[in-house]
Amino acid sequence: MAPRVGLDRAAVMRAAVEILDEQGVPGLTYSALAARLGVKYQSLYSHVGTPQDLARELHISYLRSLGETTRAAAVGLAGRDALRAIALAYWEHGLANPGLLALHLNQGVRDPALAESLADAASALFTVLSTYGITGDELWHWRRAFAAACHGFTSFEHAGVLRRTPSPRATLELVVDALVDRLEKTARERTREAARAAPSGRQPRQRSPRARAGSARR
Repeated sequence: MAPRVGLDRAAVMRAAVEILDEQGVPGLTYSALAARLGVKYQSLYSHVGTPQDLARELHISYLRSLGETTRAAAVGLAGRDALRAIALAYWEHGLANPGLLALHLNQGVRDPALAESLADAASALFTVLSTYGITGDELWHWRRAFAAACHGFTSFEHAGVLRRTPSPRATLELVVDALVDRLEKTARERTREAARAAPSGRQPRQRSPRARAGSARR
């Protein structure tokens, strides 16, 4: 195979994604990547470093794209509408990037260098969830619940186990609505608890998630 003219970092990254989409994470080796690009595998080190460096860069690119996609989906929305839009954006992004999603799930959060990228990818979801007045561990519980639902549906689709009607999208929307129903109930319970704890005559006024999101945008 003749060497590919104009080989650069971007070309190597694109070829790596192609292999991930076709063969999954186990198929992404430097031997396979070099064969696809028509180069000796040693030359890959000058473009993308070690195999671990390549996996990290691919993972970061996936997280960056996911963050951009979910933030764009939530623009102008709040509360239930925003959470539904973010969940569908997670799902559609995973369907469009099967290899990178598999890499993400395989790599997990073990690399401390990914902390900033992971936070960026979840920023839209965290922002909307925060408007319900939840914080700390409870916020993380809800973030995990939504992310697990979205990634779970995507993984099931890639595995070919969601073939019968109704559509997976409709089922995902049902799951998201059920989660939001429980989230809204939690927010109401927090409001009542705060009202009982407040001094007489000074009960706090609880704004809706939509109102809080609107003031945040201002």
